[in-house]
Amino acid sequence: MLEVKEKAGTLLRQKGWSDPLLNEIRMKELANSDEYSFEEVLLIAKHLMPDEYIPLMNVYAASAKKLQHVRDAFEYAASYYQLDMLERLIHTHKEDELLREWILVYELIYNFLQGKENEEQMFESARTLFAYTNNPLVRIRLEFIEFNNLYKMGIINSSKLLESRSKTLFAQLQPSFMKTVLASRLSLLLGSINLYREGDIESAERNFLAVLVNETTPDIFMCSANHGLALVMVNKENKLCAEYGQRAVMFAKRAKAAKYNEMLVSEYVPFMRNAMGEVFDLTNVKPEEQAHQYLVRGDIQRALTVIKNLEDKGEMTPFLIYYKGLAQKSVPLLLDAMEGFTKNDFYMVELVKKKINQLV
Repeated sequence: MLEVKEKAGTLLRQKGWSDPLLNEIRMKELANSDEYSFEEVLLIAKHLMPDEYIPLMNVYAASAKKLQHVRDAFEYAASYYQLDMLERLIHTHKEDELLREWILVYELIYNFLQGKENEEQMFESARTLFAYTNNPLVRIRLEFIEFNNLYKMGIINSSKLLESRSKTLFAQLQPSFMKTVLASRLSLLLGSINLYREGDIESAERNFLAVLVNETTPDIFMCSANHGLALVMVNKENKLCAEYGQRAVMFAKRAKAAKYNEMLVSEYVPFMRNAMGEVFDLTNVKPEEQAHQYLVRGDIQRALTVIKNLEDKGEMTPFLIYYKGLAQKSVPLLLDAMEGFTKNDFYMVELVKKKINQLV
């Protein structure tokens, strides 16, 4: 952050700007300057005007003319979920032969973010484009699309394979905004695999922290990384668990990720609070975590009633099996829950083991 502060001061002196406020005119001027990279401008804007840097960077991205800056602008629009800007960039540069392959890739990303393609369709499209292009940067971006979708489809479950492949990919990249933000994407994906698919809590913590210290990280990635760290801390430190949970909600709001924010508030954060043994109001809390809260309060019968209602609706998840096992002090049920958690919520396995050890 000190380096960014110094760069911001240097910029203001170079331009003779007496006040530290950026505006559309200044962003357009920076877009046509050779002195600062896309990443440097983003970090300076984020430092000087943290609450307004996104619309300012949209002006900068739309005004970029240099090839590398335009390429970075595409990745900025995609990573920061600026879909109107991404559509504008695609339209503006569609006839540029030097960006032909980039247009194809970011059209694919745009269609996915707009809900026009699902994970499997995007995966197949990325595979097709990969065979079509020889541009190393484009191929790397396509590989990241594949990594992410293979994880979501439950195919990538080993962080070691991904780490090995990504080292080779990153060795091919020159410093740029795209490289830095892809590093953040990679750390987030590795942390997710560590936490949810491997139950490797220490590695998950290390990778999620790498997301937080990467200053180019978009708010939506910050939300996911803080959410992951909160789950890491469920087993370690109650105070930090609560802090990371609150930060996840804050970043979800800043990213305008309404659906994610609703899930955090109604399900994910209540789970963390229940796991820490807190007693709290149940307004807007999903039934599954209401049952969990009744267990915390010692109201076993009420917890079992909620679980039975959900069970009758066919909503019996590993979490509900776990809560039912806790309520009935049933080792077989806890073992069933533990097996279910090995598929998508491996971080829960140690918690279940502790409960089983308390019963036997």
